[in-house]
Amino acid sequence: MIDKIRFSKKNLSECEIKKIVLTSRLQSYDANGLKHYHNQRTKNFNGGMFIKIDTDKSLKIEGSLHKYFTSLRNKKTDNFDSFTMYQAKETLLKLIENTGFETNNTAINFYEIGLNIITDIEPKELLKSVYSIGDFDKEKLFYIDAKFKNESQKITEYHKDFRLVYKVYDKIHEMKDNRKEPPKNTKIIRIETIHKRVEKTFLIDFFTDSNLKRVQRIFFDNWDKLNFFVEIVAPKKTSVSKIELSKVLYKKSQSDVLNGIFEQYKNNTMSIKIYYTLKRFIENWENEKINFVPTKSLIFYQWEKLYNSEKQSYNNKINL
Repeated sequence: MIDKIRFSKKNLSECEIKKIVLTSRLQSYDANGLKHYHNQRTKNFNGGMFIKIDTDKSLKIEGSLHKYFTSLRNKKTDNFDSFTMYQAKETLLKLIENTGFETNNTAINFYEIGLNIITDIEPKELLKSVYSIGDFDKEKLFYIDAKFKNESQKITEYHKDFRLVYKVYDKIHEMKDNRKEPPKNTKIIRIETIHKRVEKTFLIDFFTDSNLKRVQRIFFDNWDKLNFFVEIVAPKKTSVSKIELSKVLYKKSQSDVLNGIFEQYKNNTMSIKIYYTLKRFIENWENEKINFVPTKSLIFYQWEKLYNSEKQSYNNKINL
């Protein structure tokens, strides 16, 4: 579950520096007469973990624990399969041994928790259906991530003000995009929670059994609240535009929806006739809605079954 992680330590002793440089095989560099060390050129041959000792004698280690685990097992840096909290803890202990750093006063700054779900659902169709995460009054909306091709990833707002970010994407598409060989004849949806700007969290405290159980519980509590666009049962011969609009009206206020279609009209992407037809429909929504009955989509029920099965499997393995 724990994937990318970044932790750091300040004020390394000369003895610690020598041990880490030797154990991790870091290369030495010079900056205005001050030495610093890192493994940028070789990290992909050693599990993908980036290790750096800066000129101020601070240590930074960053990378995917899941990929590091896979690398130790078969020399590949993949993270498309299962990875439990127990495996994460064991992998960290191996990383500490292979790196040579002391864990005291080492702080976690960033971490991701992810889950791969093998599915029969076409990932693109599922991603189209995903709307938000969270309770209605505190939900975070999902947006198409423009950094990825073919609308293959959705993400909540990633602004610096947000410490928590959610992501859902087509794992097979991502692997192909990164020129990695994916498993054959398999569809995988990956969900991730990104914890940014983590404060006052020490490595040794984070990887206690009780905290790992807590982190896993919170992960599932949040993803239990994944929300999908509703499907609409409407009278025969109802226009597609009204059906699509009714889906939005069940999620947003009438004023927001009115503003949205006005922007389309103003930008010449909607004709004046359609604009006024939809405007009347929105303004009369409280009377119209009785004819537009919301229902959960087939994709939602398929996802619910797959997700709950994977959740149960991980909860059965949490005995650390």
